[in-house]
Amino acid sequence: MLQERISLIMVYRTILLLLFSCSILLSACGTRGTPVIRPEILESKLSVLMITSDKLSDPVKQKIGSKLLEWRSGNQIAFEWMKDKAAIDESMITSIKSKPYDYIYVIGTDLFLTAIQAADQDKDSKWTLLQDQMTLQQPPVKSDNLSILQIDPKQAADVRTNWVNQMLAQKESVEWVTFAENPIPAEWAPSEEADHIVLLNNNGDWFNQLNYQTRLHASKWIIFNAPTDASFGNRAKTIGVSVVDLTAPLEAELNWDAILAGRLNMMTGRTWVKGIQAYNGQEMKQLLIK
Repeated sequence: MLQERISLIMVYRTILLLLFSCSILLSACGTRGTPVIRPEILESKLSVLMITSDKLSDPVKQKIGSKLLEWRSGNQIAFEWMKDKAAIDESMITSIKSKPYDYIYVIGTDLFLTAIQAADQDKDSKWTLLQDQMTLQQPPVKSDNLSILQIDPKQAADVRTNWVNQMLAQKESVEWVTFAENPIPAEWAPSEEADHIVLLNNNGDWFNQLNYQTRLHASKWIIFNAPTDASFGNRAKTIGVSVVDLTAPLEAELNWDAILAGRLNMMTGRTWVKGIQAYNGQEMKQLLIK
């Protein structure tokens, strides 16, 4: 009998301990709920989609890849990377819309047209397009979820002006090629040097005229001051002097470390803004006349 009583006491104690433990757990659930990630941690989690052009150089792609890994390890930013794309097609847009990306980056000017269309279809993500080379036309920005980071057109104009001024300061003889509606600024070609200008308007003999003037003046430069077909410049090069098209996009040397650091600061600081912005002095290394 004694042994049976001891066994019953041990069973009762076990039951009481279990009931006590359950009461503690239920109490905890009543005050704190089921275990969850703290809101501030959950809100800090960001997801990024990177889309890059197939025209990017290998060093730039390597830089982007290393930065994405740094974002993940240092800032807990989840990412996916669609690389070497010639365009953003419908299958990509369908895939993008099926996932909750916070930020989508598109690097490569040649992707801008299809990226702008894609951003208009995916309103849930913040899109940022990063220009890697200049274009002659300003990209349209219609969507409130679209931001474009581009080379500053004013800076490009200043580079062109400074280049011409430096060249003229060296007393180099120049032949100018343009249309009547794109006159050469007087400070570059004063009226007394009108015979250094070749107008393309209805001038089927422009090349012979240019060739003659170049040799007559012993000019070292031929400068196009109006947009033309590439064949005009290629033909002018056969004269045997340096040919420059001032209307052509400049060659940009960008600092991708600074550019991507700026995007990271924007994400962590929640400072994304829509519209068109220009690269700053740290992000743009230099612009060069081609």
